[in-house]
Amino acid sequence: MLRPDQSARYARHLLLDGFGALGQERVLSATVTVRGDGRGAEEATLYLAAAGVGRLIVSEPVFARLGERVRDMNPDVALATAAGPRNLLGGSAVVDVPGDSRREGAAAALAALVALARAEAPYTWQTTPEEPWRA
Repeated sequence: MLRPDQSARYARHLLLDGFGALGQERVLSATVTVRGDGRGAEEATLYLAAAGVGRLIVSEPVFARLGERVRDMNPDVALATAAGPRNLLGGSAVVDVPGDSRREGAAAALAALVALARAEAPYTWQTTPEEPWRA
């Protein structure tokens, strides 16, 4: 059950059809690993933090650049780092964003959030050049 401060923080999320309080609770209890250390991974991390993913595991460079910003943005989110990129495995979802595309990072984060809210975890999203909508 969401606390009153969480209900206020995620008020817009609670209004979404098919998401609601149950979807937000799933997101809050999730652990998502964001693999990559470029702008795409940073964008995915920021989207996931804003959405309230309970625990984010990121690379050392992303942690160094965004750690304080994520803590200030959302106190519900715990940001952690692994010893290296090969250790960035596991959790409710894995988001693989190796490039510098902010659009790919945002798309990866949103796809993971939909899967988490629908309880389709564990979930892995990887960027691939075969996808026609990517420029």
